[in-house]
Amino acid sequence: MSQPYTRTNRSRLVLSLMLVALTLSLTSFKVQRDRMKCDWSAMVVALPNNEAEIRFTCNIPAGWFIYSKNMSEFDGPLPTSIEVDPSAHFELIGDMTESGSYVKWMEPSYNKEVTCLQKQARYTQKIKINTTDPFQIKASVNYMLNKKGDILQPDDENVIITVSGL
Repeated sequence: MSQPYTRTNRSRLVLSLMLVALTLSLTSFKVQRDRMKCDWSAMVVALPNNEAEIRFTCNIPAGWFIYSKNMSEFDGPLPTSIEVDPSAHFELIGDMTESGSYVKWMEPSYNKEVTCLQKQARYTQKIKINTTDPFQIKASVNYMLNKKGDILQPDDENVIITVSGL
């Protein structure tokens, strides 16, 4: 036997539908945030004297920022890091450089000033090539996206560059 349609039943139905809609909206927002990623690319450019540059480019989603690799150490967001795997085929020369459009602000979540890059970040690592044979360069990228207070968990990208004919 069904209950008669009353104002109380109608209110419960409306409230239940509102809760379902809110839950679906929050789930959709979380899925969109979880899919927010940078677009990474890498290439090797030959230089004289058996040297080359590994050039990493990070295209950052509009309105978002990534933390600089040059941020000072403190308890807070992780700076971007790019680790090139060692290989007998090449050796690293000097430190990796970072360039792009920098922005600084006080991050209320950490009560610290942070340095971020917007739109596009570029990283360059010089190497000495020890072989004439083709080889691969493998690197791991770790970064965090931030949208002025909306800080995403660290993300990892693996990069493999095939080098031949340098």
